[in-house]
Amino acid sequence: MSVRAHWEIERHLKESGLRWASLQPTGYMQNFFTGEGGFTHSGALEGPYGEGRVAYIDAYDVAACAAVLLTGPLQGGETYALTGPQALTHEEIAAKLAIPFRDLTPQEASEGLRARGVARMVRR
Repeated sequence: MSVRAHWEIERHLKESGLRWASLQPTGYMQNFFTGEGGFTHSGALEGPYGEGRVAYIDAYDVAACAAVLLTGPLQGGETYALTGPQALTHEEIAAKLAIPFRDLTPQEASEGLRARGVARMVRR
């Protein structure tokens, strides 16, 4: 789902008059083990990551946060940024997983996605 789609959903929630809360995980740890998650078919972690750090979170931890919100008093209109315990570069993540890492330029990543028919990059 695109960033714009998330924004539109939150805008509709805010305008609905309903009590709501939004959980915004930075990224899911499970993406490294299900789906593609940045892995190539050779088992390397590659993508246009640079030196950016991400504190990936386990989906079970996101569910635990949702459970707290659903079973407690909901104030409403709150957005919660959810992160894992440690912000790592993708090079550090690859080292922890004992797999190769290859940092790609955005152009290389876009071309790779197009070649695999996975996605079409759209600029807004």
